[in-house]
Amino acid sequence: MIDDALKPEVIKWSAFYEQRIKTGIKVIFYLRAFVAKFMTILERGYEIWRSEMEFMEFGSIYQILDILGIN
Repeated sequence: MIDDALKPEVIKWSAFYEQRIKTGIKVIFYLRAFVAKFMTILERGYEIWRSEMEFMEFGSIYQILDILGIN
């Protein structure tokens, strides 16, 4: 599952590379480029999430699970 804040960027780049795949000759290059871009977006999202979690104070494990969406 991807964070809602990252979805617009993923959609933008997937449309970009889909167009390249349709007009290009070597599809594998565009697929590899999209996967690399997607991994970069996810990594950036993880770094933001981790930095936010470091500064939060938690009262209990249940509060942490609630923030993570695990009820």
